[in-house]
Amino acid sequence: MRAPWALLGVASWLLATACGGGSDGSAFVLVGRQARAAGLELRIDGRPVAAGSLPVEVPDPTERVELRGADRPRRLELRAGTLTWVRGPGAVEPLALGTDVRADALYVQAGDAFVRRFAAALGARPPTAAAAGTWMVEGPEALARSSWMSAPPEIFDAEPVPTLRSSPAAAPATSGLGRLLRPPVAASSPAGSPAERAEPDEPSGPDDDDPAALAAAAAASVVGFYSAPNGPHLLLNAEGGFTLGTPDRCGDRHHEGRYRVEDGRVSLENLGLELVVQPDGSLAGSGVRFAARGGS
Repeated sequence: MRAPWALLGVASWLLATACGGGSDGSAFVLVGRQARAAGLELRIDGRPVAAGSLPVEVPDPTERVELRGADRPRRLELRAGTLTWVRGPGAVEPLALGTDVRADALYVQAGDAFVRRFAAALGARPPTAAAAGTWMVEGPEALARSSWMSAPPEIFDAEPVPTLRSSPAAAPATSGLGRLLRPPVAASSPAGSPAERAEPDEPSGPDDDDPAALAAAAAASVVGFYSAPNGPHLLLNAEGGFTLGTPDRCGDRHHEGRYRVEDGRVSLENLGLELVVQPDGSLAGSGVRFAARGGS
C-alpha cells in the first residue's frame, strides 16, 4: 500500500498551484564568524534560529527577523532576492543576489576533503581554491541550496562571492566585499579549527562486521543533489535529512524530513516514499526518477 500513497504525495507536489515560500521569493541571512563569536542570536517571529556558518533562508521576508545580543534587539529589514550579511555586531550589509553578490557561488572555509563532499551534495562543480583554507563552491542556486543543509561543524565560516560589477578585477581591497579575496589571517582561527587542521585520508571502507559502519557507508553513498526531468529536485544531506523541492507558478516549494537507507532503497520517512538506488546512481520509485547531479 505504500507505493500508491507515495505516488499521491509526489503528485500533490507536482500539481500544487498555491503560492508557497520558495527560493525565488525568499530572503537570506548570513551571520558571520565575528558576529557569532560576539553572541548575536537570530530570531524569526520570536523563534530562536540556530545561526551557523551557512546562510539561513527566510521564505517570507515580511516576518519579523531580529538580531539579539548584548545590545537591544535589532530588526532586520529583509527583501526577497537579497542576502543580509551580518559581518559583526555593528556591521550589517543588505546585498542583492545577482547584483551585489552571486546566487550561484559561496566562499567556504573548510578542509579540502570535506568541501569536495559538500560541493557534491549541493549539486555544484568541484570546488576551487580561493585562498589559504578558503574554497569557492559554484553551482546552480549554490547559496540557496547551502541554506537547506544543517550547518556542519566542518565549515568554519562562509562568505558571499561578489559579482564582477561589485568587485573590480584589480588587486583586492583591504575592506568591504574585496576582502573576500584575501587569505584569512591565521591568527584569527582558533587552534584546531577545520580551516587549519589536516584532513585525514579517506577510509578504505567499512568493516564488514560492523553494522553501524555499514549503515553509515550506505547513507554516505547517496548524499548529494538529484533532479527529475519534470522539475522536482531532491537534496540528501550528510546528516540524514532531505529537502524535496518542486516548482509551481510562484517558484519552488520545499518539504523537509528525514531519510534512511536500507537494502539499496532510500526511504523519505515524512512522505512514505521509497526510492530504489539504480546502477547509474539515480533514484527511482513511484513513477519518478531522480538523476544524480554534481561532481566528485
